[in-house]
Amino acid sequence: MSSAELESTLPFRMKLANKKVINTNLQSQLKSLGEQLAFEANARKQLEERFALFESRDSPRELQNRRTSDIETSSQSGCSPFANAYRPSMPVPPRSCE
Repeated sequence: MSSAELESTLPFRMKLANKKVINTNLQSQLKSLGEQLAFEANARKQLEERFALFESRDSPRELQNRRTSDIETSSQSGCSPFANAYRPSMPVPPRSCE
């Protein structure tokens, strides 16, 4: 190729080089977005698992009813509701309230 022909192709070669840079940048952005999407999908899956675990537990109302029932039962027997509560700081577990 003559120098005149090389000079005439220079704008096209510059445009091609510019397009390659743009392509590389877009590929990098696509990879980054893919990683972000995977991260968010994983975070959503973990939240859904935690929510399912939370839903599988008793509702706060059921827990409150159970606690109230336990307190009523122990108060009817004349026992403190905390009579059988064991605390790790206690040297020996408490005896049952009879």
